[in-house]
Amino acid sequence: NEVADRIIEAVDPPTLLAFEDLQWADELSLEVIGELARLGRERPLFLLGAYRLDELPLGSMHREWRARLINQRLAEEARLKPLTQDETALVVTLILGTGLPAPREVVAAVYERTDGIPLHIEELLAALDEDARADGRAIRSAQVPDTIEDAVLARVGRLSDDARAVARAGAVIGRCFVPEVLAGCLDRPVADLEAPLAELVEQSFLFPFDFLDRGFYDFRHQLLRDALYATVGPSELRHLHARAAEFGSLLVGSSEVHASVHFERAG
Repeated sequence: NEVADRIIEAVDPPTLLAFEDLQWADELSLEVIGELARLGRERPLFLLGAYRLDELPLGSMHREWRARLINQRLAEEARLKPLTQDETALVVTLILGTGLPAPREVVAAVYERTDGIPLHIEELLAALDEDARADGRAIRSAQVPDTIEDAVLARVGRLSDDARAVARAGAVIGRCFVPEVLAGCLDRPVADLEAPLAELVEQSFLFPFDFLDRGFYDFRHQLLRDALYATVGPSELRHLHARAAEFGSLLVGSSEVHASVHFERAG
């Protein structure tokens, strides 16, 4: 309370106070911000805090703090949506800085791998040399930047063993999958996968959607799936690709071509 009081006294109204990356804040910092929100209700003070919700672990002090501020009407939460493909094109054009609009193939490749997440667009392009940035095929085949991979692996480390196994198998199957295919790959009943799939949805690794009256799961973005795929060991990778080839026919739009790719990667 004393720290918050001093901050209030030190600022000249009207004032904007902005706090970035609150997912890394310690408990004391969160409490100070919460007290500022309480004291600032009667003052011309605007607090702006930014955090990545998918990096707030379940049961963490960050989630409890967030819920308390919202429930007490001390804060409102605005969730930013990913960029559209047109907005991604503008960002890519500005990053390339050639004075010309970014080529359509380049924009499509960047959007395909980043799903319009601004940080990932920047990191992906920063990891490529000048020639590769202008080549859609090179962008699609580029390795996941270390910064993104490290962030993904840190989040994976907080998952349960069951959820990690499901995430790895899903990454081998492809960008999206149905639980029946996943169950076949893992040789487990579909009912056993409900809890780990729910955990992966809650932790923003997957999002569920319905298509043709079937429940699908899709990875939040391609770079996330790529980073998870890289964590699968060679022996497990061959086994999962073989199982994906066997059970992948259950996926909409699958063909012998998909099975052939999986069998080839299975050796």
